[in-house]
Amino acid sequence: MADPTRRNVLAMLAGCGACSLAPHLVWAAVETGEALYYSRNSDGSAQCEACPNACHIPLGGMGRCRTRQNRKGVLYELAYGRPAMAHIDPIEKGPTFHAWPGIDALAIGTAGCNLSCKYCQNWELSQVSPLRAESLDMSPADVVGRAADQNLKAVSFTYTEPLVALRYLSETIDRAKEKGMLTQIVTGSYLNPRPLKEVAGRADIVVAALKGFEESFYQEVVGGSLKPVLTALESLRDAGPWIEIVNLVVPGLNDDISTICRMCKWLNANLGPDVPLHFLRFFPAYRLRNLPRTPVSTLEAARRAAMDEGLRYVYLGNVPGHDANQTYCHGCNRKLITRVGFRVVSNELRDGRCPDCGTTIPGRF
Repeated sequence: MADPTRRNVLAMLAGCGACSLAPHLVWAAVETGEALYYSRNSDGSAQCEACPNACHIPLGGMGRCRTRQNRKGVLYELAYGRPAMAHIDPIEKGPTFHAWPGIDALAIGTAGCNLSCKYCQNWELSQVSPLRAESLDMSPADVVGRAADQNLKAVSFTYTEPLVALRYLSETIDRAKEKGMLTQIVTGSYLNPRPLKEVAGRADIVVAALKGFEESFYQEVVGGSLKPVLTALESLRDAGPWIEIVNLVVPGLNDDISTICRMCKWLNANLGPDVPLHFLRFFPAYRLRNLPRTPVSTLEAARRAAMDEGLRYVYLGNVPGHDANQTYCHGCNRKLITRVGFRVVSNELRDGRCPDCGTTIPGRF
């Protein structure tokens, strides 16, 4: 096949509807941008200051995320302008249930990640460098322009870890804001407070993963540490975007109810009772194919525990048709938003309030 042009690919994207772009295409029309948040050392090495991994990157080397490379003492962002995935998704797929329900977003994802979750669903992309992943040529202006051409109201950064491509993310958010478009970030929350506030804090929605509540789980299963994630969530609280929390419940690893209760108590105390919490069902993947699916009864027990700890909006994901996919008024328990899968089929809110009791529902409606 002849080398595609940018116009060819964008035309393909315009016709792809809600499907993924497959096969992905690659060429080098977009140059890498200099990375944000690092310092140079006298020996030519670079010190990354973006995330808690604090990688010391020698000349020619890469950080653990595989997206930052030291070229002659300058750290470059290899994922800049190179999304590996581009789909049209409902905002609910975040999962986002309390912000602009029913809208669609252009969802993009880049290769690389600063964590190494043993259950990653997208490990083929998250665990490789952008240099080794087939990708599209889409500058920040291209991303926002394509979303506008599709009459989409939002751009979502998702699928892998958006925050490893900080310059690309930041410049795309700025472009989207110029066009009056919403932005969403779906993240593992493993970033230092300053870049998190300065970049993710400018987004409209942040869906943040709190993968567990034990340091041992983060070290052994996630490849990170718990404390920086908690600090990041507190930073997001102060930064201003609408926040929803995701917790994938893995059988035998992070499904202890007493630990889930402690996690929910922390969320209530530090983010408040109105932060939506999504417990997701685990399916065998990547390096944890030996484990069973999460029993629905375990998810239901986690939801009860969360609500007993005072959280008002607790959902179950990856369980199609379950009643806990719907939104109920915390004042009178009326069903307000009905979903089938990720699609909103009924929204009975009136100016963000319950039509029966007048309770204001937390969110951006």
